[in-house]
Amino acid sequence: MDDDRADVLLTGLLFYDLVLTGLRQPPTPGEEIWTGGMGCGPGGIANLAVAASRFGLRTSLATVFGDDFYGVYCREVLAGQEGVDLSLSRTADGWHTPVTVSLAHGNDRALVTHGQEPPYSQDVLMGDPPEARTALVHLEAEPRAWLAKASANGTQIYADVGWDPTEQWSRDLLDQLALCHAFLPNEAEAMAYTRTDSAVAALGTLTELVPVAVITRGGDGAIAVDQTTGEYAEVPALNVDVLDATGAGDVFGASFVAASLGGWPLEERLRFAVLAAGLSVQHHGGALAAPGWYGVDRWLHTVRDPELRRAYGFLVDRIPADPGPPVMYAPVTPPHGSSTPRSPLKVPHFSPSYARPEQIEQIRKAVGAVRLSRRGLLRAGLAGTAATALGGLASGCAAVPTGSTGRNMVLWYWDGGLGDTVVKNAKARYDRTVDLQAIKIGGYYRSKLITTMAGRAHIPDIAGLKGEDMASYLPNADQFVDLRTLGADKYRSQYLDWKWRQGIADDGTMVGFPIDCGPVAHYYQYAVFRKAGLPYEPADVSRELDTWDKFFAAGEQLRKRIPGTYLVTDVNSIFENVVNQGSERYVDKDRHFIGDQEHVRQAWALAVETKRRGIVSDLVSGTPDQLSAVQDGKLPSQLNASWATSDIKTGVPKTKGRWRVAQMPVRPANIGGSFLSITKACREPEQAFAVISWILNAANQAQGFVDAGLFPPPPPRTT
Repeated sequence: MDDDRADVLLTGLLFYDLVLTGLRQPPTPGEEIWTGGMGCGPGGIANLAVAASRFGLRTSLATVFGDDFYGVYCREVLAGQEGVDLSLSRTADGWHTPVTVSLAHGNDRALVTHGQEPPYSQDVLMGDPPEARTALVHLEAEPRAWLAKASANGTQIYADVGWDPTEQWSRDLLDQLALCHAFLPNEAEAMAYTRTDSAVAALGTLTELVPVAVITRGGDGAIAVDQTTGEYAEVPALNVDVLDATGAGDVFGASFVAASLGGWPLEERLRFAVLAAGLSVQHHGGALAAPGWYGVDRWLHTVRDPELRRAYGFLVDRIPADPGPPVMYAPVTPPHGSSTPRSPLKVPHFSPSYARPEQIEQIRKAVGAVRLSRRGLLRAGLAGTAATALGGLASGCAAVPTGSTGRNMVLWYWDGGLGDTVVKNAKARYDRTVDLQAIKIGGYYRSKLITTMAGRAHIPDIAGLKGEDMASYLPNADQFVDLRTLGADKYRSQYLDWKWRQGIADDGTMVGFPIDCGPVAHYYQYAVFRKAGLPYEPADVSRELDTWDKFFAAGEQLRKRIPGTYLVTDVNSIFENVVNQGSERYVDKDRHFIGDQEHVRQAWALAVETKRRGIVSDLVSGTPDQLSAVQDGKLPSQLNASWATSDIKTGVPKTKGRWRVAQMPVRPANIGGSFLSITKACREPEQAFAVISWILNAANQAQGFVDAGLFPPPPPRTT
């Protein structure tokens, strides 16, 4: 039976927006300024209505129209042009439709609004609200009666919130989240209402109040947790030219709802919402800047950047076969394509269309600190945001691990982080004493772990820690059990000294017990090397390609003999492996940054050399195109850690039997190598340590190598 409910139910105040752009300076009293850019269209609640409707959602809007020119125009646009259901809306005789003039100057704007209190409240307009799949609402200090009724009807409530002009940030407002399925504030609002000092910490608090928590972070993208699916996601912003950011937050919310109704994974929902908001700011603001399926489809066909193509490749299967006709943008003077100046920025913080300039400035001051990207954070070895997020736990209440009852014990790891056979056997071995719940966490593992710890809930008892993330965890050693107090030191002589020390903080706390190390080898396809006239037996490859120059020369010969074939997938693999061959990387033993020194510059020079010689592909590792090239023998070589064997088995199973392993050029290197830790949330640390020490005994390390290529640190003694 067809579901005839509305997809989205909306109510709120509607405006007629007039946007003036291209101002060289703001006007002063008595001064007249001419500008070359102007746009107009419906605004306010219309932003959400049009954005939702353009993504094919059946949209029902309850609002008030004046009986003036502006009201008639807005009604015709919404109902006639955009197909929004206005059966819940009313026209008020003698009441003027609110009008806002927006003066866009530089990267900011000033707003002047003429309007009066509407004659009908939201509760009067809604009455007993009709059944709907979702409702997009703006929470206010005074709860709306219709909201509870809609929630009782089974409508999923997606809520946002605005800047509090009193700056009291009453937590009473958050009580309304009990009615909500999702909450989508921006970073400044989220931190203010939760009394936290980072978006990650705020997200952790919000996950205790609402099933789906999303925080938009402007130029830093967005982060979210969906407890109904167990997903965490963080996505970056798009680099776009911003013409007018009016209503970008509304487009974000509507597109997130559209993707959620489609049942998409959380990361796809976030990327889609960030994209839609980014496309909207390239047009004059208000409702008619929303891109709809047409705009998204058009953008996807113009993308050439391989990173963007990889990140947004999922849209190929999501965009409808018929994305619809071109959307109608706001009437603009001058037309698009003119020389109207634009500012090259990342999408700014998604502020509600009713935020005033002084409020926007307050938001900017609150979140104005420059941040490293996630990739830069990890490679620099700095604690950064993670230190802030975890540090906030020190004075908090006791954390509660997921489902922990004392007998229950939760282990978090990632796919390939432990051998599947070992985990299965551990669950069976301890079945009489421990209900071991081993959970594979997908996506950005480190961020998910930090979020749960910052939120003081759902923290695992035992947590895997990736080696490249240890610089973030070690400064927060007080959040983990010191493994030395549980007897870890008796195992020290069995491990490589440098690997053992990687898991120990400056204060001597042992945070992580080593799982593996990642010695790098040269994996190559035997038949392809032989066809190209290159050495093809492992001993010969190791001996004859023992310098970077010889290795690069082999790449040139490979490309010459077999056109379209490349020795190196991407320049980053050369850069990182050369750095990892040395005794110094990006941070010294005193945690001082040394990433600008000669050893890093030399690694960069060698990476650039691969590009100059034409031996590196333009494919992105892990994408379908890259895996297809590996399978076809077009990428027959890679320098990677021991665990890459698992990636090859799962990613390109048809290449089984083709590979050989040789030494890498010049000298050995190491990539990665992870740890197991016990969090302070664990109620039975002695039992948890017994589980860890068994999982990492000699026999199980050998099994981990078989299952997932996890190279023991060092190899276990076997007979």
